[in-house]
Amino acid sequence: MRTATALSIHIALAFCLSLGLGLTAAHAQDAAAPVPKKKAARKANKVKFNPPDAEAGKVPNSMTKATTTPTLDEPAGASGESLKFNTDTTPPATDNRPTMKFADPGATPLGQKAPNFAEAIPDEEPYKAYIGYPKNRFGASLELMNLSSQWNYNGRSYNFPASPIAYGVNYGFFISPIWQMGLEYSHYSMSIDAKNITPNRFHASTKSYDEYYFKTQYCVVSHSSFYRQFCPGLDIGKDSYPILTFQGQNDLYLGQVNDIIIGLNLNWQIPFGDRWGFKAKAGYNYGTGMGNSGALTSKSNNSIVGSAGLEYSFPRLHSIYGAVDYKNRSAKIKGKVGINEDTWTTNSSLIGFKAGYNYTFP
Repeated sequence: MRTATALSIHIALAFCLSLGLGLTAAHAQDAAAPVPKKKAARKANKVKFNPPDAEAGKVPNSMTKATTTPTLDEPAGASGESLKFNTDTTPPATDNRPTMKFADPGATPLGQKAPNFAEAIPDEEPYKAYIGYPKNRFGASLELMNLSSQWNYNGRSYNFPASPIAYGVNYGFFISPIWQMGLEYSHYSMSIDAKNITPNRFHASTKSYDEYYFKTQYCVVSHSSFYRQFCPGLDIGKDSYPILTFQGQNDLYLGQVNDIIIGLNLNWQIPFGDRWGFKAKAGYNYGTGMGNSGALTSKSNNSIVGSAGLEYSFPRLHSIYGAVDYKNRSAKIKGKVGINEDTWTTNSSLIGFKAGYNYTFP
């Protein structure tokens, strides 16, 4: 029994020893086996890059064509400085103009007081432009007048009513909504009938009267509309009005007095609706005594004028208007006729109903 057990143990040890020697021989054969050709070719194609020559700045001459063949591991043509990326994206400057500076400071930094800006453009601005200006305006008018005159001579008074029709034309030049200037001309005729008023004889006669003025206005314009205006104005021109004159001892005829006047006036313009506008005027004219013709000359000539009316505007700058005019005059005329020294005073009032048309361009 003991001999059989010892024999079994010896057989097991011999089997383990032979198995270990077999595994060791297999590992030795694997280590000695040659490397596959595909891996060997891939290792042969690998390129080792040396740093550029410090002096020449080029790849060393020792690198041959075979050693610089590109592989999958390195991009073609990559060497030295070419592998560096240009991170400077600022283009070179080509504009020699100075840097622009803006007046607006932008947002106020936190903790600092914001600057105060003016709500409107200061009056000292050197230049202002308005769309649609300058403008030109031509107009024509027709006025039915009711004239009542009282002439006084040596304590005697003569009253003569008349209803002449006046024709007028005007031209206006609008430099801007603020500055305006223009010319105005009107013409009318007046007649008296023959009549005997002791001790004088009045002869039927007719006389024509022409008035022309140069006008200028400076307007204060509302912020809400150019057409809402308040305009002080100045008028300079020739005023012409009727008077009686002697031709002989007791014979009277209708005459005229011409006088250069200077007038100051105030004008209002208020729009309402899309097409309508209200206009009003009040003024005072002062006679200078210049521009007289004939034996009688104006020694004083003062008149108060006023008007009010409505204007309706059509497309393309056409407009029609209607107005009521008022004028009150007080004048003194003096001169020598023959051997007589004549002095006349006159007080007259005029109410006129005017209708007109204006065309404005460009």
